[in-house]
Amino acid sequence: MSENRVKKFSSLLEKNGIDCAIVIGTSNVAYLSGFMPIATMERPIIYVHHVGSDPTLIVPILELEHAREKSWVKDIRPYYEYKVEIPNAFSSHLDLLEHVVSEKVKGSEKLAFDLNNIPTTVYLKYSNKFKDRPILDCTSLIDELRMIKDEREIELLKISAKITDKTLEYLIREAVKPGKTELELLADIISYVNYEGAKYFPQAEAGLEGFGCGVIWSGPRSAIPHSAPSTRKVLEGDSIILSVGAKCAGYSAEDERTVFLGKPSEEKIRYFKVAYEAQQRAFDASKPGARAGDVDAAALNHIRSKGMGKCIKHRTGHGIGLDFHEPPYIREDSDLVLKEGMVYSVEPGVYVEGVGGFRHSDTLLVTKSGYELITKYPRELEDLIIER
Repeated sequence: MSENRVKKFSSLLEKNGIDCAIVIGTSNVAYLSGFMPIATMERPIIYVHHVGSDPTLIVPILELEHAREKSWVKDIRPYYEYKVEIPNAFSSHLDLLEHVVSEKVKGSEKLAFDLNNIPTTVYLKYSNKFKDRPILDCTSLIDELRMIKDEREIELLKISAKITDKTLEYLIREAVKPGKTELELLADIISYVNYEGAKYFPQAEAGLEGFGCGVIWSGPRSAIPHSAPSTRKVLEGDSIILSVGAKCAGYSAEDERTVFLGKPSEEKIRYFKVAYEAQQRAFDASKPGARAGDVDAAALNHIRSKGMGKCIKHRTGHGIGLDFHEPPYIREDSDLVLKEGMVYSVEPGVYVEGVGGFRHSDTLLVTKSGYELITKYPRELEDLIIER
């Protein structure tokens, strides 16, 4: 897998007239090096890829053993945050990066950074260091690679999806009860995903390579899509959006269901049905050769056709992989053409102030002939009514 990625990345760089790429975005570094670090901008981890030589990984000294254990890169070089009596040691990542670039890049060869992942202050530092060379952007080239999942990535995504399905089953059959708070249910999600994830990846490092995250929106609060879980207690009659995320070996899946605690009203059933149908429209539009914008339009136009255009608050979906949100983005203005191997969420929603939100989210794989849902928990209303 590593050798194939290196070759593909080199080929893309050469086609775009780039001789050396400097990659700093955490998930981009993980994709290209196999090392998923705890990276911050004051202690950056940098992947340097020259088309004519083996890659180099620059790490703070406290990550050196970790990187050697996890990365397939052979040339790993540390920098220090303190004075050391070691020949050729560097106390600044910028100085070490400049040294590595001077080794690899000759004459008029061109440099590129993944600029979308560098804060302006850091970019200014780097551009000043290399002011004798134009700074190009390789972000879109890495996105192009990461959008098409290979067989191993798809295998990992399907394991994560299986864990999210099991967690939803646990929540709906056992955990969701009147009187429990949203925060208590969030703790149930994280605990159960970690429990299941450890079965599949006993050597994984929680927080870096796995395992769980989630969100709970209940009652009228569920009409605010990005509100945070609170101490609100779920009540009989509530509609509740249960959002489960799992990450195994670094790869994520997203699984959400709108459930009802007790028999739902006819009004809530109507909103649920429209959101359900909109999601199915998006599924049906997902296939190789389709535009990402057409998938979004299929879902959102259905909601609009039911007189609920004002109840739309977001696009239909986003790519999923090493990040929970990554390209491709499923939005109406996107001309991106879908290809086999792309993976994204499908989650159109209907949000009604004072009533609640209604949204399922599934993780979808674009296949040769259409699509496959890798999250498989039932979506039908009768499976999502909780009677306690």
